[in-house]
Amino acid sequence: MSSKRDGEWLPNICRNGHRLIPPNVLIAWLPCACQPGRSGHRTVTCQTCGAVWHKPPHVDDTRSAQWWQ
Repeated sequence: MSSKRDGEWLPNICRNGHRLIPPNVLIAWLPCACQPGRSGHRTVTCQTCGAVWHKPPHVDDTRSAQWWQ
């Protein structure tokens, strides 16, 4: 199940069944170059279990933000 908030697709329930509503959800931006022309991803994190979604989907860990540090 998903919805649109601020023009973006975001899940309403995490894959472990937790409702993604404040304060149980963290919505953020993750700098990343995993795809040509991509500067990052919108991330949705379940604060209950730690499940994370990337929009657009993340495809290459070797070029993600943690590798730039």
